[in-house]
Amino acid sequence: MFVIKISDEYNETRYGIQFKRGIGHTDDAELAEKLARKGISVEDVPDPEDIKKADKPIDKMTVDELKAYAAEKEIDLTDITVKADILAKIKEAEGGE
Repeated sequence: MFVIKISDEYNETRYGIQFKRGIGHTDDAELAEKLARKGISVEDVPDPEDIKKADKPIDKMTVDELKAYAAEKEIDLTDITVKADILAKIKEAEGGE
C-alpha cells in the first residue's frame, strides 16, 4: 500500500484517491510512481497482513501457508501432503533439523 501526502488542508478526491487532511492511500504502484515523479510525497507501507505472515513461525503455519512459503523459497514439495512432512522438508531444505 502507498500513502500519498499532499497539503494538510486537502479533503477531496484527486488522482482517483480520496484524501482526508492531505493523506490518501492507493495500492496502484504505477500511480504512486507517477505521483512521486511529480514531486508528491509517496511512502510504500507494507500491508499489515504481510507483516503478520512474515512474523509467523513456520511451526505455526497452516498447510496452505507452508506450501506458499515453500513455493517462495523454491522448495519442491511434490507428493508431500502431510503437514509434518512438509515442515520437515522445509527445515531440511533450509539446513535445519
